[in-house]
Amino acid sequence: MINSRNEIIELLKEYTVTQHECVYQFWMPEAEEWNVKRQVAYANGIVLGKFRENDATTIEVLKEGVTDKGLYDEIRVYLERQIKMIKNLEQPDVSRQEILKSYKKQQDELFSYSIDDWIRKNCGWIREDVIGKPYSEVRVLLYLYYSFDNYTYQRNTPFSSDLNELQVEYESILDKKSQFYKYGIIPIDKERELLPIDPPRIYDRLINKTFSQRTSL
Repeated sequence: MINSRNEIIELLKEYTVTQHECVYQFWMPEAEEWNVKRQVAYANGIVLGKFRENDATTIEVLKEGVTDKGLYDEIRVYLERQIKMIKNLEQPDVSRQEILKSYKKQQDELFSYSIDDWIRKNCGWIREDVIGKPYSEVRVLLYLYYSFDNYTYQRNTPFSSDLNELQVEYESILDKKSQFYKYGIIPIDKERELLPIDPPRIYDRLINKTFSQRTSL
């Protein structure tokens, strides 16, 4: 039974790799293109894309089950973040204001309903994908969906960086006198390209990996 995000962190990292591949096909001329069928499968995000492709690891994780608290925590974090993001807009348009109302309503219901009642009321959008699946697996799929969204946000925020990952990758590549070791800056050069996406990312051809743009360690 899954209790927290740490228990599925390796799967979330795998999802991030696929997310990068999805980005590459539009921004990197040398990237392998996805066929139309795969693009359609991933139209609603990485987690549902993996599920629709019957990704072996995802299917196995669905069988583990998830606790009410684990599911509640990820949904709560997601809703709080979405509400805060819209509230921080200087002049939210009418559609954003309606979305804000919807998120606030979902948040109120999350606090007052059982987690299963909340799912039945607010997650009809996943119904077609999970026809024939046990409800216990539907819960885990929703958990993966909200967890990956929260995880991606944390990876992309300029106030959070996976320094261990960067140090492991670059300790044998970059010179100790480089800007990375002096200032925590990854140099943009013939081996490393800045991808013009939001948030900006750096693609390193030498190691075939993408990292969020960071300004300092």
